[in-house]
Amino acid sequence: MVLVLAAAAIALAGCLRSEITIHVRPDGSGEVIERFTVKHDIAQMLAEIAAMTGDTEFSLADEDELREKAQAMGEDVAFVSVEPLAGSWGEGYEVRYRFEDINTLRVDQNPSDNLPVNDNEPSVYEYLTFGFEHGDPATLTVHLPQPEDVVSEAEDPPSPQEIEAAAQHYEDMLIQVRIELAGTLVDTDAEYYTANSVTLLDLDFNRILANPELSRAVFTNQAASLAEIRELTGDSGGFEVESKDRVTVRFR
Repeated sequence: MVLVLAAAAIALAGCLRSEITIHVRPDGSGEVIERFTVKHDIAQMLAEIAAMTGDTEFSLADEDELREKAQAMGEDVAFVSVEPLAGSWGEGYEVRYRFEDINTLRVDQNPSDNLPVNDNEPSVYEYLTFGFEHGDPATLTVHLPQPEDVVSEAEDPPSPQEIEAAAQHYEDMLIQVRIELAGTLVDTDAEYYTANSVTLLDLDFNRILANPELSRAVFTNQAASLAEIRELTGDSGGFEVESKDRVTVRFR
């Protein structure tokens, strides 16, 4: 997760918002939509850094990289489109991917790798995986990454002192992951759901920062992944954070 980025990049880490929506049809096909934004001043700083290295056409939405990302998401996942986003808070992009069989899909819920930081920075990958059974109703099983399952290339996480000093940079950070059903929900054991959607993760870091005890737990314990933060926030209340290691959804 962003907390294991090197100290030079940690200031960038909190200035992002990531919203991932996985649309699923009753036949197991669907679409992944990711909205990724950073604050305007961070986007400007990244563009200036890129210009100093000779990249005068810098863009947060590198289509070639996003197409490569599709390959990592599954053998039948295809890049569909990318569109720029801009608002009062920040700027970024919305990217869409199409899949034919959700059984082959894996989605990294951790947005830290979306930041165009130095290639030598450590990365953390937290993959959601899926199981699907056809039927009436169809059954979708979502496997959530656990701390012990997180794939990390990080070697030297920042010290507690560095994390505490960087906590101010996490203001306005938001990470959301949802399943949207193109059909009618029959039943589910998920904790947070509506008539046709299931929320797996809704982390508003402003709420974490507003809770001194929780903020200390997240930042000084060097939470190395969203999975670990999910565990820390699970008993705090006020967060829509799925606590199970897997959830089942039946829909038609």
